[in-house]
Amino acid sequence: MKFGFTKKNRLDVVFFVALWLLSFGVRTLVYEREAQRVSALTSGQSATRPFVPFTIESAMAFNYAWRIASGELDFLGPDMRLCGLEKLDVDRQFNVGNEYFLGYGYRLKKLLTGNPRFSEKDKLHEDDPLFSSWARFQLRAWASLATGLLFIALRAMGVPASLAVAGALLHCVSPGAIARYTGQDIVGGAFALPFLMATYALAMSSMRRMSNAKFAAFCVCAFASIATWDMTQVVFSVVSALEIGRLLAGGGTGRARGRLWLGLAASVLLASALVPYHREHLLICSPLVIFLLPTVLLSQRIFPRRIFGWGRLAKIAGIALCLFTASSFAGRASGYTERYSHFSELMKAKLKFGNVKPANPALLSFDARVLWTPAMHSADRRILKSYFPAALYLLPALAIFAAAFAACSERFRASLRFRAGWLLLNSALLVFYLVSFFYIVRYHVFLALFMCLLLPQMIFVLRRAAKSMMGGFAANCAGFAIWTLISLAFLAESLATARQVRSYQDCFYGEVSNLIAWCRSEGVSDKIFLANMDISPMLLAYCRAGVVVQPKFELGITRKTFEKYTKLLYHGTERDLMKFCQAHSVDYYVYDKGLAGPMHIYNMRYFANATSLNPNCPAKLMYEASSVKKLRYFHEIATPEQFKALERRYRVFKVITDDNSVNSARWALDGREFLKKGNFDMARRLAKAAIYADPNNYSARLFYAEMYGEAAKIRLRGF
Repeated sequence: MKFGFTKKNRLDVVFFVALWLLSFGVRTLVYEREAQRVSALTSGQSATRPFVPFTIESAMAFNYAWRIASGELDFLGPDMRLCGLEKLDVDRQFNVGNEYFLGYGYRLKKLLTGNPRFSEKDKLHEDDPLFSSWARFQLRAWASLATGLLFIALRAMGVPASLAVAGALLHCVSPGAIARYTGQDIVGGAFALPFLMATYALAMSSMRRMSNAKFAAFCVCAFASIATWDMTQVVFSVVSALEIGRLLAGGGTGRARGRLWLGLAASVLLASALVPYHREHLLICSPLVIFLLPTVLLSQRIFPRRIFGWGRLAKIAGIALCLFTASSFAGRASGYTERYSHFSELMKAKLKFGNVKPANPALLSFDARVLWTPAMHSADRRILKSYFPAALYLLPALAIFAAAFAACSERFRASLRFRAGWLLLNSALLVFYLVSFFYIVRYHVFLALFMCLLLPQMIFVLRRAAKSMMGGFAANCAGFAIWTLISLAFLAESLATARQVRSYQDCFYGEVSNLIAWCRSEGVSDKIFLANMDISPMLLAYCRAGVVVQPKFELGITRKTFEKYTKLLYHGTERDLMKFCQAHSVDYYVYDKGLAGPMHIYNMRYFANATSLNPNCPAKLMYEASSVKKLRYFHEIATPEQFKALERRYRVFKVITDDNSVNSARWALDGREFLKKGNFDMARRLAKAAIYADPNNYSARLFYAEMYGEAAKIRLRGF
């Protein structure tokens, strides 16, 4: 595809912009619908602006994006609020990209429009509500580029503009394409997918006409996509494996193809050397770098021509076997395999149990129990239908017609050879991601992408076959039937997107927003909280609190910390949990009342393999009001009246360590000595210090009551 200023190219640019804006519009409508539903749940406070919080991984990303946007950070170094990881740079823990994009984007906006001003009511839940809305706008606008680039990719494959527009329109409205990229979540794919789609489009265009500018753009986009999203590593690995299969089958190579593969290998190597996350996670020792890409490059160099022979097959297989062995050894020796062991544990479990999570948690390892959740759960027919209501099912029918045409017409088979490469590649990728989707639903993004790429291609091929084999009237009838099916599929996908809404049954947004507002009103930026994985990131993002548990599971230390905490809740004692808190300098523990509820396959009881609930475990003791009063090492903090709604789900406890107890006893005794000497001011100070250090200390409570004439009321920030 040429990129000159021809009338055809100018029209393609117009279509690209129109499709980009349309995709942005659809995503915006979906977001606004969901935002209204969420804000209705968080409207219990007096904030003047609706509060739509980011959750889990998105909250972590929001935290760092805001710190960059506010000017607090220029680069993501260590974060002292991540307990246990204070010495490790954030960009070595997480695949960053959105954080810089959103943060510096907002800085630019403020430079152009000035700093916004907010009332205290506006800042009930967040420092700058305008940043949240702007970040969501930015995410939608950027992610929508993938739709326009899909159109460009189809045009680069020689698909007519009408069909290319149809494929892109389908991508605009398909639930599988837009589900996670509406701005409600900050996820790596929203930023990286346009780069990945641009890499694909540039590869297609370069295969038709190579230029230095295209090659440079291809390398930049490939680097950006793998640098900012670890999922890209899977995509490149699958494409590399398919290329090895093509070479084994006798496929040749050309100058453009060889140059593209060399550029891809260089981009991946550069990312493994320069990107902190990939250095920490040893991308340089991955199968992609040691096995797949070298096998492709060596095989292409040894066998540049298209010819099949057993000698060729044996040599390529030998190269692949040697490099695979080297990759396996390097992965184990370097620690690369261990870094991704949690994911391999999950996949082994899914294969072992037929992709159905067993009701008995003892059958799974801890990592498999935790990862096999709605974040990475398995699909079934219902989920498949919700993400892909119509268009996906046209592809098997079209494939049957194509096979029938190919069997009947030599002319059709001959014309198919010129398009077979891209058809086979997109078909193989679609099949791979269809199977993968049933094991990990999040692959719906790629399944939708290749569905929208493959459908116009197949229709184009069949339309040409109909014209050459059926004659004018029959071909027109076939064309009418195809366009009718496309229209019906488009309508079905649009209706599904319009009707499909998220479930917030287990999000407890109202209770969480009250918790956030309370913590912000008291000021807890120098305090450390222990809470479940769904709450901790929001305390970090909106309250600037330190946290112990976090959802980024790539590092082993994170998984081990969460495992220890989870098991202590159900198999430990109150003192065991206190010791864990003491080891992590925890000030407050946020207890979720759901911890003592019935076990199901996605909750903490299941993670801990607690089929029966020990009456003396912390999860049980902190649930009943009667047993809460008897706790020795945890003191429930009374919730202010305006935030009482959080008590429907949560309790906040002050942690009392052994050192706290010792200090409380000493300060109470010292206070009485000062009282005897007539130093009432010092006695009152020590009474406050003693009761705050250990609110469960009877002598401290008694001394405080004597000094102030009332029982002590402990707040998050003291008195």
